[in-house]
Amino acid sequence: MKTQAIILFIVLATLFCCKKEQQQPNFKRSFYQSFSIIKEKYIKTNELNWVDIENNIKDSIPKFQNNNDVYNGIKYVLNQINDKHSFFLPPDKTNFFLKDTVSIPKIDYKILENDIGYIKILGFAANDSLSTIYSLKIREALKKVDNHPNLSGWIIDLRDNIGGKAGTFALGLEPLYVNSIIGFSINNKGEYINHKLTSDTYYYGNHIINTIKLTDTIRNANKPIAVLVNEKTASLGESTAQSFKFQKNTLIYGTKTYGLTTDLQVFEFVSGARLAFSTSFMCDEEKNIIKDGIVPDIHCETEKSLELAIEDIKRLYKNF
Repeated sequence: MKTQAIILFIVLATLFCCKKEQQQPNFKRSFYQSFSIIKEKYIKTNELNWVDIENNIKDSIPKFQNNNDVYNGIKYVLNQINDKHSFFLPPDKTNFFLKDTVSIPKIDYKILENDIGYIKILGFAANDSLSTIYSLKIREALKKVDNHPNLSGWIIDLRDNIGGKAGTFALGLEPLYVNSIIGFSINNKGEYINHKLTSDTYYYGNHIINTIKLTDTIRNANKPIAVLVNEKTASLGESTAQSFKFQKNTLIYGTKTYGLTTDLQVFEFVSGARLAFSTSFMCDEEKNIIKDGIVPDIHCETEKSLELAIEDIKRLYKNF
């Protein structure tokens, strides 16, 4: 089950929480609302035979008689479209997103070689309040490293980062970004969506995804940045790595990333169930589509990436 997703925004949809005295709900209509949304917005919708998919569902579930039938129908659709980034969580599986007691990962930060700032950020998918706390902890770590009077560069370690809620990592790292545009995506209509970070607010197109109440600056801004990735860097970990390519003097080190390079749209039903599927592809700074993972600028084994990043910052960027 992939809960470590790029959660962009939540749109309320309909599934029934019925009581005995209520009018009998129309479960078939409820399913087809979800089916129509997936068909309209899924990034590869034009590559699929939706008539066959619908007929297969009719054969498997001839009558929608309860919410479980609707859930099974939605799961079947996701199985048919074969989107490895998608997920469906019935109500009894969504408590994770609501808990305020999930452990926030430790952020490893230090000064390397006396003058290189290092921060390692692990994936973290949780509710809005915990995601915001994680952003604030990342910012706190950034500021502590920035206490060094003259760093020669930064290393952002995203190895093994499997994702989280959109904006979580970027908001924590915002003072490192020079340009406000930190990403592009493209939907199935060929429309580009800007990912923008400004005034401690993360925008997906015109939608505000998250914001934190900080207005920090750092003394070691505009320094070279090395980003470390590996084959376990996925989802928001991948988009965060790519976001630094929209800044000057950034190189990515490591192995090709996992390949969950799509944006998810998340629908929350009245029943508490959640449906997420890919609605746009991540693009690079030239607006080329990234489908199968990020290819590093410097390809190397995972255990060598930190060493090479340090060498390059000290050798190539010392007089930056």
